[in-house]
Amino acid sequence: MNFDPMARINQQVNDSVRRQKEAIDKIVENKRNAEQIQIEQRDFLKEISADVKGINEIIALVRENNEINEQTFKLLQEVLTIITAKTPEEANDILGNVVDTANKANETWGTIQAIISYGKMLGKLTFPESGLFD
Repeated sequence: MNFDPMARINQQVNDSVRRQKEAIDKIVENKRNAEQIQIEQRDFLKEISADVKGINEIIALVRENNEINEQTFKLLQEVLTIITAKTPEEANDILGNVVDTANKANETWGTIQAIISYGKMLGKLTFPESGLFD
């Protein structure tokens, strides 16, 4: 064993310096981690802010879609009145009026076709012998 007092002091100083360096390295690492977390939080908040800006556009589109669906629903309700018609001609007039209304409301061609098909089906069910809805 080495009992040299200077060697022991040197060893103790070296150990103390190493521990202090490790402590400083840990502090620096923690500070870097904290800075990285702050950067990530800022980036996340920027993403949230960008997403929130789009919400107003989404709300406007949903409202527009609801209005379109409401118009289509009203048209389908009007088509249902075919079954209350007294004559095949009256039923055909109802269908014609609904199609005109759909055209004026700028309904899609697919919607107009569906309304016509639905109206013809109701006409056939209500007046099967008329041949008007074939």
